[in-house]
Amino acid sequence: MRDNLKVTTLLGSISPYYKFSDWLEYKLLVSVNYSSGISRSSINQALNIYPFYPPTGSATIKNSELITEQITNTLDFNKEIFDDLLLNAVAGYEFMKFINKGFGLIGNGARPAGFGNYGLDYTNYVQFSDVNRRSISSYIDPSSELRSFFGRTIFNYKDKYLLTATLRADGSSKFGANNKYGYFPSFAVGWNVSKEKFFKVDLINSLKIRGGWGKTGNQEFPSGSSQALYAFQDGGTIIQINNPNPDLKWQSDRQYNIGIEFSIFNNRITGTMDYFSKTTTNLLFPSPPIQPAPPASTVRWINLDGEIINKGLEVLINGTIIRNEKIH
Repeated sequence: MRDNLKVTTLLGSISPYYKFSDWLEYKLLVSVNYSSGISRSSINQALNIYPFYPPTGSATIKNSELITEQITNTLDFNKEIFDDLLLNAVAGYEFMKFINKGFGLIGNGARPAGFGNYGLDYTNYVQFSDVNRRSISSYIDPSSELRSFFGRTIFNYKDKYLLTATLRADGSSKFGANNKYGYFPSFAVGWNVSKEKFFKVDLINSLKIRGGWGKTGNQEFPSGSSQALYAFQDGGTIIQINNPNPDLKWQSDRQYNIGIEFSIFNNRITGTMDYFSKTTTNLLFPSPPIQPAPPASTVRWINLDGEIINKGLEVLINGTIIRNEKIH
């Protein structure tokens, strides 16, 4: 038995920028990520592990490609707008496209025992296989596109009070016409208590209280699940190969958290404590298709009506027990 896999990845990007002033800057990112996988495998006819590997011999060829394209535009504003009040604001637009395709060729009844001795490729062994036991398959997933508009604003007053607000609008071609866009806001506040004049505790070097709430989206399901897909059969006939759901929506996660950051004993001990609560709704789920279903359809993606709730407390403590010029 032999199994050879070769993966090639090429990544190219450019990121020019232009400064209109000391406080206003435009940035552009253009990138392409190309990945190609080539798999060659063979099973000697002497191997007999029935029914998994019957003693017939086989050769397999598989090729796949994944292409990711990205364009991101951002405008960054960073300026002190009043005494000790800093404003950082970012507005942007992002476009991403994903393409996935490949093919496979299998020949049973091949005799690849002497593979490599005569410089033969796997295609030769497939060609030498039983003509009635060859199969070829190919796929090209519907290309998916993601368009995002986003903005973020951060107010920072004397490094004591911080306010962050964010809004994203993400549109995915994976969803039906009525549900392509999802809107995901979030905000966070922070108070650096240790910078207050009234805070005078020698053992505590820094103390910060923070909290936030946010909403995020999930679109992790196969492309084309909300659209009808068709394929050609032998003889030129066309059949539907999936059970689409044009009403698919974004799965969403709503989460809030409150926590503290601290350092004590001359910064020898630092840590964080966070309480969080996360609720997931419109869960994306593959279910058996409603009958009558297309012959080749095995699942139908739907949004479940239920919720998943996660709550918890996270504590992280770091300590420097010994610290001098030679030991840390």
